[in-house]
Amino acid sequence: MKPDKQYLGKTSTVAVQSEHEGMRLDVFVAISCNMSRSAARVLIDKGDVLVDGGHRKASLRLTYGQRVEVCKREPKPTLLEPENIPISVLYEDDDIAVINKHAGLIVHPAGSRRSGTLVNALLHRWGSLFAPGAPDRPGIVHRLDEGTTGLIIVTRNERAYWDLVQQFQERSIKKYYRAIVWGIPSMMEGIVNLPIGRHPRHRQKMSVVMNGKEARTAYKITRTLTFVSELTLELFTGRTHQIRVHLSSLNHPVVGDTTYGGRRRALRHVAPGYRKQCRELLSMVKRPLLHAETLVFRHPRSGDLRTMHAPLPKDFTDVIDWICTLSGKNG
Repeated sequence: MKPDKQYLGKTSTVAVQSEHEGMRLDVFVAISCNMSRSAARVLIDKGDVLVDGGHRKASLRLTYGQRVEVCKREPKPTLLEPENIPISVLYEDDDIAVINKHAGLIVHPAGSRRSGTLVNALLHRWGSLFAPGAPDRPGIVHRLDEGTTGLIIVTRNERAYWDLVQQFQERSIKKYYRAIVWGIPSMMEGIVNLPIGRHPRHRQKMSVVMNGKEARTAYKITRTLTFVSELTLELFTGRTHQIRVHLSSLNHPVVGDTTYGGRRRALRHVAPGYRKQCRELLSMVKRPLLHAETLVFRHPRSGDLRTMHAPLPKDFTDVIDWICTLSGKNG
């Protein structure tokens, strides 16, 4: 997430003393500004740190007498209203919270949507949210689609925000999902490595396009259920709608995904003998059956490796149980 220059605030200038000579620039900024080293690297990479008036790399070894200028952003206060929206908080401390997002909850306001979001709910829970980010998305370091359930990390202060941003940029955070898709993939596991960008005609959609951004998704079949499969997936990149686009490109769209062919259009590829059951399945499904199940990350303050799990939601397990029962009857 690139800092917005209009929110740049206090500027401080620090002279390099003899005891700091030979110290890396990112270490010096972290110590001088009381922030994490990863947050200091983000500021340096974004051009908010100058050494003797010029931009330098984080690895620069400082010399006595150099002047380091650091411009720290002051987030613009949010104008959003707190709302008493029920949310499931799996973990919470002074730095972060891990939420198990329910289906239908939008992460932050966008366009004309100004209420009913996770940010509104967090403002009600905490009273305020002192974390960087755009005014409509304070503390938000990653997102889940409206229909996707599962784990999302939210930061509560500047130190945590920049540390988590750095972890996402370095792709050190592990993200594992569960999905139910139409059909049976030909390979038990594989990696989809196809670039993703805006659809050339339908600008609200994403698509596999040759001039898109790098996107990699690993999948593994955990079980096959007659005319659908349950997959576990790992995201190596974090493009918009990445899993949904990649699975659609394999002709195995997520069950219930209207945008990427996971509803009526998917029935074209189902054997005629199963189409009645597939229509019944679709009547049960109100969203794409995609769930962010596991997150592995380092805590921004302690540095401890944390692994968080979110149980599968009821609509997901209900579909699995229904198909298992149907398979037993057919058998």
